[in-house]
Amino acid sequence: PDFFSHSEFITAVAPNCCGVVNFNGNTTLNDIFVLSSGSVGGVGTVAAGSGLTGAGGTITRTVGVTVGGAAALTGGSVLLDAALTANGAFTATGTTLNLSSAGVLTLNGVDDKVITGGTVTNNGLVNLAGSGALRLNDGAVFNNPGSFDIQSDAGVLHTAGAGASFTNSGIVMKSGGAGTSGVSPSPIVRPSRGWCAVRSRRALLRARRVVAADAEPAVAERLERD
Repeated sequence: PDFFSHSEFITAVAPNCCGVVNFNGNTTLNDIFVLSSGSVGGVGTVAAGSGLTGAGGTITRTVGVTVGGAAALTGGSVLLDAALTANGAFTATGTTLNLSSAGVLTLNGVDDKVITGGTVTNNGLVNLAGSGALRLNDGAVFNNPGSFDIQSDAGVLHTAGAGASFTNSGIVMKSGGAGTSGVSPSPIVRPSRGWCAVRSRRALLRARRVVAADAEPAVAERLERD
């Protein structure tokens, strides 16, 4: 059903979404947003200040879902076909998280974002925007056919468990931050065909292996020099 089709309905109890729920106004949830299956859509914004938990389902068509508290995905398969902003802690444990070409995942705030096992496939845009690092642990797989934008001095790390992989066949860029962003050494990084770009003056991506061996030489040289 369509929920809150008028903007004056701005506060609601968080739904346990297992069907199709459309938010067509600007909605503030006063409890944890539970996404268990089904689809969340509509043309309005959703602010989940108390957090989000999920084990499956689709976020689609909505202007944006902003999570102020902790966002925790456990198992299952989640499709992101819209914008999701995590301003607090973000964890995905054994989850298959797919971003479509319309999907935008913004990881903001000071908390580290931890992917434990499971697979993330980004066909859209992932913004690493806050100071918290992205940690890929316990065999986590991150596939990047889309765009991965480091907008701060945070980095991508492997800190626990079996080796993880970050495979880039799209674009990895650093568009913000005044210092260094690192992508940890092997086993976390697996080279593939892709591009890497530096837009901030002092950026250094230690893992030039993200750039394919046959990528434009000037790109790799620029990374090494900067």
